[in-house]
Amino acid sequence: MGKNDDRYAFPIYAKPWRPSTIYDDENTPAEPLPEWFLLILRGDSTHFQVFANGAKDIDNWGVTADITRHQELTERIDELCRTWEGINLALASAREKCDLVQYRLACARAPQSLNQYEPLAQMSRAYEYGDQQLKFATWTETGST
Repeated sequence: MGKNDDRYAFPIYAKPWRPSTIYDDENTPAEPLPEWFLLILRGDSTHFQVFANGAKDIDNWGVTADITRHQELTERIDELCRTWEGINLALASAREKCDLVQYRLACARAPQSLNQYEPLAQMSRAYEYGDQQLKFATWTETGST
């Protein structure tokens, strides 16, 4: 399951465990993965590689494939979370800058200087929408002809 190993054209998944007899001592429902198992799955690459090699030793390709798949998905989730965090930071920064611009316009008394344009707000039927965005009604949205 290394980077230079052959890849197959179909996915392999871990099969559910089945008891050998109905009287098997381990004939209990599957439980969530124990914490130690999850810690190794999410651990650093050195510990994970030892674990993945150990999974190969049990000669169950499905388990090995799902262990590797779990690590790849965890890395993808981490990448998406970092991207999401970056977007949230950029959004917060843009909102803060917008607030500063509004503050500067208010301090400059821009509404008083440009009050002759106030009727534009009613003429365009502007209304607040969502997170302080203006949505302008179009001619067909108002039903006017």
